[in-house]
Amino acid sequence: MTGDKTTPLDEIRAEIDRIDDAILALLGERMAAVDAVRAVKGGDTGRPVTAMRPDREAQIVRRLVEARAGQVPAGLVERVWREIIASATHVQVPLAAHVCACGPSAVALDLVHARFGTATPVVSHDSPAAAVRAVAARGADVAVVALKSDDQDWVAALLEAGADGPRVMACLPFVDCGGGSQALVIGHAPIGATGDDTTVIALLAAQDPPASDSTAALEVIGSSGRWRLAGAKGLVSHDSQLMKALGADPAHAAVEIVGAFANPIRIPDQV
Repeated sequence: MTGDKTTPLDEIRAEIDRIDDAILALLGERMAAVDAVRAVKGGDTGRPVTAMRPDREAQIVRRLVEARAGQVPAGLVERVWREIIASATHVQVPLAAHVCACGPSAVALDLVHARFGTATPVVSHDSPAAAVRAVAARGADVAVVALKSDDQDWVAALLEAGADGPRVMACLPFVDCGGGSQALVIGHAPIGATGDDTTVIALLAAQDPPASDSTAALEVIGSSGRWRLAGAKGLVSHDSQLMKALGADPAHAAVEIVGAFANPIRIPDQV
């Protein structure tokens, strides 16, 4: 009879099992809701179009990080929900992540997997520009490029694709626990406002630029060869006063909006 006695540890393990079963059931409900979304969006329209919605994903993660219990690390919240979101995205339209895998501009694979899930295929290229060009021809895929790429020019490859080409749509990591921003995600997803966003503007300096203060409203955030990447608060349009001022400044040989991203959550003291 003593073997049938339930111990406190048995009771705790049973409670964990109950919680796991509830989580699994809720995941089933969530995936069913994803199927409903896919049905509403419609079927195949020809060229693969990404199912990613970076603005919606950012809002989900922000809300859950803010709502989490104190004992749940913010990094864990992102890792779990990124895997869930990645699985749901692949159900709608599979994607691959293209990266530069060598040299100073190489992107760490753990950064890619943390954002797109461990099951997402990663395609390696010898330069960020090659990764961007590959994505320009693949509507569902993404490129991940190092935020600071002084030795490589991927902005030119992005601009070559024209107005319908890919654009910057996210910054990695999204939950920043002290390491700072390291990479940009480039793809064909629509860019929507989340309430806390940064527009990425690429600036090419003139050979002999005069002193100028037209960039006072910008923050230098990265580089792409000779291009300097600057961030402007909010979603900035091409016909905004800021872009007009930058374009009229003789210090700049070229000024281009190359995308935007939802600003990362900064939690320096958590993992």
